[in-house]
Amino acid sequence: MANDKTYSVRWYGPFDDIDEIRLFEKANNNINFQLYLINGYKPRARYSSYYCGQTKRGVNKRLSDVNHHINDCNRINAIWIGSISNIEPSKEDVNVVEKIVTAQLQEVFGSRFILNETNTLFPKYNVYVMNFWHKKENGHRITRYSQFSIPSDIPDVIGHEYEKIIDAHLLFSAPKITWNKTE
Repeated sequence: MANDKTYSVRWYGPFDDIDEIRLFEKANNNINFQLYLINGYKPRARYSSYYCGQTKRGVNKRLSDVNHHINDCNRINAIWIGSISNIEPSKEDVNVVEKIVTAQLQEVFGSRFILNETNTLFPKYNVYVMNFWHKKENGHRITRYSQFSIPSDIPDVIGHEYEKIIDAHLLFSAPKITWNKTE
């Protein structure tokens, strides 16, 4: 369809804390990071929780806010920061990507594992989000993921199909992109 949208998100990580992110953003000031993923434990929780968020002013500044959900976690497993790289994203674009990633996390882990409480409306068009994972140290693409890590928990491709006739939202995913070498 003409209204279909595809987003390529380049994720960098894993980061252990906000200071590490601050240094990374400073060293990579040519990249506009709009998204972040947090995995951590709330106090007395037996299971880890996820939070997918967005920012306009830098991830480290947003995570430093007093009222941010990162403060709900007493132990952080990992933080990944993302940039929508195939377009100059509008506020709506960032909202849509955050919604699709959050919906996928809820589908797999259930709402009790997700700290997000906002961004509840799906778009009324088809959306495809491709996630590419990169090492924070050198920017190289990660093609093999550690089990129980954010890259292994978030599929490489997440799709959302909107069925206008029945006003239904369908979510699908492909866990791993297969990379083929070309000459």
